[in-house]
Amino acid sequence: AVAARVSGPIAAPRVDGKVTSTRVEWDFWRPGPIDADVHMSDGRIQFVARVPSVNGTIQGSAVLSTPYAFDINASLEQAELQRLGAIASGLGAPALDWTGTTRLSARITGAIDDERPLTVDVQAASIDGTADGHPVRLAEPARIAVSTDHVSVDALRLEVGNSRLVASGTLAQVTSGQALRLEIDGEIGEWWPQGKGRVQAVFSASGPPPHPTLSGEVTVASATVTFPGYAPVTDIVARARLANETLELVE
Repeated sequence: AVAARVSGPIAAPRVDGKVTSTRVEWDFWRPGPIDADVHMSDGRIQFVARVPSVNGTIQGSAVLSTPYAFDINASLEQAELQRLGAIASGLGAPALDWTGTTRLSARITGAIDDERPLTVDVQAASIDGTADGHPVRLAEPARIAVSTDHVSVDALRLEVGNSRLVASGTLAQVTSGQALRLEIDGEIGEWWPQGKGRVQAVFSASGPPPHPTLSGEVTVASATVTFPGYAPVTDIVARARLANETLELVE
């Protein structure tokens, strides 16, 4: 349903309206009731939309003339990970059994008819739940900012079961010695039932985001691998190094 009030001169009208919907459906998402307040004047549209099914609010503005610049902010308060996981799997992400909630916000800026980069800035305040039975927790608030020529990660510390992922740093067109660093310390058996042991990895990426230079090292210690019909392979120790686009098995 749409209700609107139009006022002002014909050449430059002012529109204030409200849009409500009880049934909105996409192939992979049925968000349920949605309502929005819309205001349009001086060649600009502004809106605030509420999506109760994910405890979400979306507000934004856009210029109604070229280059059609826009600025959109979204926030989720204690949104269910199960609902968000269903949306993500509909977009192609692996389908996992999620429980728990998250609090996060995102800002998207750009222009439809312009070469300026699209920028997405996500700030996650909390993640507390499970994925396929494994506890998932964000150790502290994190921020990820992405555009076509810049990637920045600030204090991402994610704990999944007995595994830990830490990421921080920057990728940029002009490097100035900057790099994005990723550390993984995990239990193999949590994600691969045929294996046991510990895996540790440290990777570094530098240079422009479309074509970064990668380097790093992966270490597997005290590992066991079991395949049906074969005796277990035990006491596996291995270390591999990635440099100059070449993966080398060190030991």
